[in-house]
Amino acid sequence: MVGEEMNKLLCAVGLLGLLSLSQNVFAVRFEDVSTYLTSVSKAGNRLVAVGEHGKVLLSEDNGKHWQSVEGGVTNTLTAVRFFDDREGFALGHGGTILKTSDGGQTWRAVLQGAQVAELTREAAARISSDSQLGHKASELELYAQRLDKSEASDPLFDILFFGTNKILVVGAYGMVLRSDDGGDTWQVWMAHVENPQESHLYAIAQAGDAIYLAGEQGYLARSLDQGRTFLKLKTDVGSSFFTLQVDNQGKILAAGLQGILVLTVNQGGSWTRLDTGQIGTLIDSEKDDRGRIYFADLNGRLTRLVGNTLTPVQNADLPLSAFVIDSEGAFVIVGASGIKRITVDKEISTGGAGHEAL
Repeated sequence: MVGEEMNKLLCAVGLLGLLSLSQNVFAVRFEDVSTYLTSVSKAGNRLVAVGEHGKVLLSEDNGKHWQSVEGGVTNTLTAVRFFDDREGFALGHGGTILKTSDGGQTWRAVLQGAQVAELTREAAARISSDSQLGHKASELELYAQRLDKSEASDPLFDILFFGTNKILVVGAYGMVLRSDDGGDTWQVWMAHVENPQESHLYAIAQAGDAIYLAGEQGYLARSLDQGRTFLKLKTDVGSSFFTLQVDNQGKILAAGLQGILVLTVNQGGSWTRLDTGQIGTLIDSEKDDRGRIYFADLNGRLTRLVGNTLTPVQNADLPLSAFVIDSEGAFVIVGASGIKRITVDKEISTGGAGHEAL
């Protein structure tokens, strides 16, 4: 139900999940994990990971040991993000949005399935008499009808917290959801985004007063009015973008398929393609406490941006979906084969003790 490039990406991740895991994995071993993990985030001093079949894992010691908690859903969760050490959200297939107010110990669904189709119809009715947006009402009606026929909602991929209690979520087929009350209620916001091809949206980030969207086939868009409207940006790039980062000087970086990495220093007015020296798909990125930006590809290779060059840091030697830099400066990596924790040039091993089967 997704586009050609998304199919390629999901197939790649699925095949990688069949590979055996090296002996260096600790705490959560390959034989203990029956599902593949898609995302990991910090919640204060706690780490929270999510994945297939609604799996939610917590670690209280920087990823050395993990325990499973009940997420309340069985569909795949694709992303987890925290606003602070207690409030966070997990996104997933079927238009799922879960919310936690206790650092991931308990979760409740704030959006699921058929609700997305109904919200799409409400959005169509809301803009039907708008002189600028009214022409998009019929498109939203068709979108809702497609959701009805499929008896499911498309997957969601990324979330942004901005302003006071304001949240934006992006997903497949151009889905954009907005909340102005901390995630308790939602509106479909697609009509406010210039995305005529309904390109999949994989990432969202804020830089100063601007908010950026990134997606398939080189799609990038920008909002200069606190997310009320987004205009498409010209990049002359046809490769999909899967991750966005903002450096401490306000530069915006978008990375993705086959190592594509582009940079803008003028709020997206123009983009420069950087020579990354690699063809591996850049799937995730993180910024550490010192402002250094790291990227990771699907094969587990970690690199750091030095100037306009990606410098090799470490090879995790396992299929990678996402990573986070913990409070000790180590990389906690999740993917199709479990969890690994490494530092630069030195892997941390806990001897595999003190964990429970997950």
